[in-house]
Amino acid sequence: TSPPSITEEPEAYYIVDPRVNAQLKCVARGNPTPTYVWKKNGRDVELTDRVTMTDGTLVIEEPHERLDDGTYQCYANNNYGTALSNKITLRVG
Repeated sequence: TSPPSITEEPEAYYIVDPRVNAQLKCVARGNPTPTYVWKKNGRDVELTDRVTMTDGTLVIEEPHERLDDGTYQCYANNNYGTALSNKITLRVG
């Protein structure tokens, strides 16, 4: 049994081409296996048909400047604690 620790996370500044899906990868170790939550500008990211998460990786299809620019952070949680990724500034352009 151990609290989560982040083992992979995106660079602190991420510029994405609007024609390419944005992928923010977050991987954490822990026992039990951590669950993931992404936050944008301090609020939970709402998963939709366009914004999905597989394991800890957040995928934004056809990123749009007005909708998707912001500061993102991954939270990995289990019964023993929470680990936070770096804050990632995402810019579409």
